[in-house]
Amino acid sequence: MSATRASAAAALLLAAAPAGAFDPAALSDADRAAFRAEVRALLLDEPEIVTRALTPGPSYAEEAARDTALLDGVARALHADPADYATGPAEGTPLVVFLPAACAGCADTLAQLRALAEENGATRLIVKDVPDAARGDPMAAAFLVAVLEELGAEAWTQARQALPD
Repeated sequence: MSATRASAAAALLLAAAPAGAFDPAALSDADRAAFRAEVRALLLDEPEIVTRALTPGPSYAEEAARDTALLDGVARALHADPADYATGPAEGTPLVVFLPAACAGCADTLAQLRALAEENGATRLIVKDVPDAARGDPMAAAFLVAVLEELGAEAWTQARQALPD
């Protein structure tokens, strides 16, 4: 679409209607004629717009089926790894979150996710402690996994909050 033509069409739309509303019936005869002329000129300049509008969009059914099969294949590793922190009903819909072991804002994020899981009662929050790729240090994530395994969820929460950002 040419910038001039698009700008002219946008200007007509904005001038003809209050913010957030476009009512073609409220256009004056002169505005309606100008708008029609701009739309006609645009369609003559770029007829592929009509083809795109009348052609159905792509179907993503195959991609969705592949993604679903992939997720089904890794579901056990995602949802039932004893090395992960988990809260909420065991039969709840899993919400898997990958967090670096030490990060600014993770404590707030984790608190909000816990509140969400608690509030709706149907979500199982699963937190996977991952090494921070930017720091290249796998030790913090391994430490959190060990704390969770040996000392439990409360100690894991305290350890996570105590790690430096």
